[in-house]
Amino acid sequence: MKSYNTRFLIILTAVIAVLLLFKNAIIKVLLTIGNIIDYQSLAFIIGYSIITILLVGLSIKSCKKKYIPHKNITFFVGIIFFLYLYLRFFEKDKIQFTQITRWLNHADIIILVSIIFAINIYLIYKTIRNNSQEPSYFLQDNLFNAEELANERILTQLMSSLTNFKPEIAFTIGINAVWGYGKSSFLNKFKKDYTLNNPDTIVFWYRVWKNKGENAIIENFFEELSNILKPYSGEINSEFKGYVDSILQLPSNELSKLIAMGRDAINGNETLEEYFIRINQSILKTDKQIIVLLDDLDRLEKDEILTTLKLIRTLSDFNNLIFIIGYDRKYLVETIEKPKDNYLDKVFNVEINLLPFDENLITQMLYREIDKAFPQITKEIDVANLSQSFKNLFEKNSFFFPFNMDIGEMLDEIKPCSTYKLSYLDFLETFRDVKRFVNEFKFNLSFIENVSDVIQSEYILLKLLSYKYRYIQDLILNKLNIILSGGKIVWDKNEINTNKGLNHDIYIYDEYSKKIVQDLLRDKPNQDFEIINAVLCELFISRNFEFYEVNQTSISKIYYTDLYIRNNIASGNISITQIQKAFEKFKLHVLVKDIGDDPLKKEFTIQNELKYFVFKNSAKSIEQFQDVVLSLNMFMSEGIHRDDEKVLEILHDGLKQFYLGRRTAFIDLIKEVLEICNIGYLDKILSDININIKRKEHKEKYTSGILEYKNNFFTSKELEYLMLAKLNALIKQKYDVSTIINGYHLLVDKITASQNVIRPLEANKILREEIEKNFFLYYNTHLFNMISNQADHSEGEFRGYQPNDFLVQVFSSEEAHNHLIKNLNDNVALEKYKIDGIKNLLSFLKSMNLKEKQEQDQVNRTIKIIEKYIAKDYKPLSRVEYDEIWNNNFDTNKIS
Repeated sequence: MKSYNTRFLIILTAVIAVLLLFKNAIIKVLLTIGNIIDYQSLAFIIGYSIITILLVGLSIKSCKKKYIPHKNITFFVGIIFFLYLYLRFFEKDKIQFTQITRWLNHADIIILVSIIFAINIYLIYKTIRNNSQEPSYFLQDNLFNAEELANERILTQLMSSLTNFKPEIAFTIGINAVWGYGKSSFLNKFKKDYTLNNPDTIVFWYRVWKNKGENAIIENFFEELSNILKPYSGEINSEFKGYVDSILQLPSNELSKLIAMGRDAINGNETLEEYFIRINQSILKTDKQIIVLLDDLDRLEKDEILTTLKLIRTLSDFNNLIFIIGYDRKYLVETIEKPKDNYLDKVFNVEINLLPFDENLITQMLYREIDKAFPQITKEIDVANLSQSFKNLFEKNSFFFPFNMDIGEMLDEIKPCSTYKLSYLDFLETFRDVKRFVNEFKFNLSFIENVSDVIQSEYILLKLLSYKYRYIQDLILNKLNIILSGGKIVWDKNEINTNKGLNHDIYIYDEYSKKIVQDLLRDKPNQDFEIINAVLCELFISRNFEFYEVNQTSISKIYYTDLYIRNNIASGNISITQIQKAFEKFKLHVLVKDIGDDPLKKEFTIQNELKYFVFKNSAKSIEQFQDVVLSLNMFMSEGIHRDDEKVLEILHDGLKQFYLGRRTAFIDLIKEVLEICNIGYLDKILSDININIKRKEHKEKYTSGILEYKNNFFTSKELEYLMLAKLNALIKQKYDVSTIINGYHLLVDKITASQNVIRPLEANKILREEIEKNFFLYYNTHLFNMISNQADHSEGEFRGYQPNDFLVQVFSSEEAHNHLIKNLNDNVALEKYKIDGIKNLLSFLKSMNLKEKQEQDQVNRTIKIIEKYIAKDYKPLSRVEYDEIWNNNFDTNKIS
């Protein structure tokens, strides 16, 4: 960049000097143009105004956008600005510019535009400078520029060996290492140090991987070599051009021979030979050692690798020329196929193998980058502690063994674990790994609201594991509830209980878990299992009570596991910490309500987050339990039986833990929860449990079978009490009519022999009283639709026009209801029950005192349909009979 700016200034100065030499001619041309223009005309004023507005407007717009102008535009503006200033202030006797005012010329627009242009250039420069000074959030994968490399001794020896070495034919050195072992850093430091110690040597990079195709590799190589040598010899440029042209003009078959066999293979091509000799003589005259660095040969495809290697071996056969080439030998050999195994030995005079990174270098770099990544700015992140956690992670495995264990107990507890000793080299093999890991770690940690929410050593170890083994997340970490065993912290007894059947709150890695992991990793190298097993042991091995007293937020506590594994990220624009905090403060139901009210949050996805959180974490207090029950009723969806069983288990555990000996208080809690909101999840599950109890009592076989609720502990009386309370609450809180009717349908008292559902007598009384109070609200619902003007004719064709069975139940008497309950298998009792309800409904309709003519007409037509139904011996009306009553005029006053 510096050389480019210097060149630009030199050219600009030279052009200005030329303009000054021809100033008189320029002035003459300008005067000729000026004499043509009529400055007083309206056309000039309009044209000048438009041009001024456009120039100033575009300049300001470019300035706001910080638009980077082309170098030619910058050059042109600079020339015009300088020329105008010179003519305006130093050549007044030879040229005068027309004036707008005494101090302002028409041409001064040049000064204004140039100033805006200069401001734009300054803003661009300032932005670039600020961006270069501000550290980026992520570490960039730049070359490693430390004072000392992992292979420093190899580098020193190489530089010493090459000093003053000017081979008679090109000499080729291979630098072999796998990806990430520092080949590029090695070559970069070689260039820097060797150039510093040998200033007369020409060292340049040839980015062979940026060229596509045979010709491009040849042409660009010699073009770059020519540009490098040009400052030392005026002969080289033309000679190289002729040499390359002669090569590229060869027929494709001869070019292939040339590449494959060498320069001397083309017999009789004197021109090619002459160019080569002259170039070689020019190189010798410069008396410069030329070192060409080629990196990333292992980025190329097969044909490109072969072309490059052949070029190195044959076409670059000049004096004083040394190639140093970085590659991964294994990749090259596999790419150019096995028969070419020994081909590399024919190309390279020397091959140097870089050594793997030393653990100390890796760890020291990691510590430095962690210290930089987490400066001590906020109190929220305890940087000193975080840095220390990294430094102590593998020093003593301090969190590995449970506290206060004797040796015998310890050996039993850590049975699934091995003696494998973890180190950073198990996860980070190269400097690139360090940078990539720090980038990922920093990004992931940014989601943790407070670092104290996690045990830092555990969090670091987990992130190292998921960095090294990308498959670990889906294969193991997302299945911990299946892989790991469970235990429970018994706080009042200061012990850990691992008995099965408990509501577990900690994960434990045991022999059973180890076998599952081994099976999951059967296709992976054994080294993978050794490392993964060691990490899982350190994170989830069985601990004693004292460990959890000290490490409240350990990853093995189920309450916190997802915080580690998912970086506090939950679905639906919400964090796991938000759920945790709401849970801890008994405000989970408030969070659920906020989610339901916020259209930007995905209610369905967050519902699963809430569900699994509640399922994994048992309440620690009665207030927390009450909050959980209310929340479950608000966000749970019906339809998944295993979820229903889990909810019943949570309710039963709450009853035993917080309401032992106070069952009535527990039922009242459920009643209060049901009464708070519309028909929710608990209403539906309790109703389903009740109807399945009634089906079992009925002892009839259902085609779909009877759903068993193994965790149910509610009695039939309790269920009826709760459902009746809910129906009363819906009516009292004046919910819409459809919701009230749905609340009524939640109740089931008995099922008859013909599988008719009979609602409880109390439910019928409650709804009947509500219908009598607010008749016309219910008249327009499905309860009356077959005997009102709202008839569904498709239903009428199927079952006829007759009173709704449940409407009939609502109006049946207590005597008829009790008689039916005693004779459930008697169809006659069922018919009497229905007839009693129809007669009571008819009596109620006739007793109504209606003032509105339209209402009277509607009710009287309904009465007429019921009377017709009774007259037909309680048989449904046909469509014709229904239409005849409803559509024809008749005198309503004559209806008795």
